[in-house]
Amino acid sequence: MITVAALLPKHWEVRLINRNTELLTEENFAWADMVMAGGMLPQRNDALHIIDMCRANGKPVVIGGPDVTSSPDVYSAANFQVLGEAEEIMADFIAAWQRGEQRVFSRLPWARPMLP
Repeated sequence: MITVAALLPKHWEVRLINRNTELLTEENFAWADMVMAGGMLPQRNDALHIIDMCRANGKPVVIGGPDVTSSPDVYSAANFQVLGEAEEIMADFIAAWQRGEQRVFSRLPWARPMLP
């Protein structure tokens, strides 16, 4: 997530919460305009919990990472999926976010658009 944060526009305020060692507080959640999460298979349950929290509270959620890339259908409830390397996709994601679009972002040939 540190790499992703570095790829975001400089004027965006970012808070990094390490879910391995920190709790996602109501204050952190309320502060965010969008939540970005992801990880590997061991983080799947937590990532899915974060997606559920975001959807229940009307907070857009972006999900990415190795597990999302290998199992995108598991994460279909997310507003955005970033499949593959963030460095290759982030500019497209930022432009789409600014246009109000929600979709899958991928440079992978097998990825398909996410259905609403």
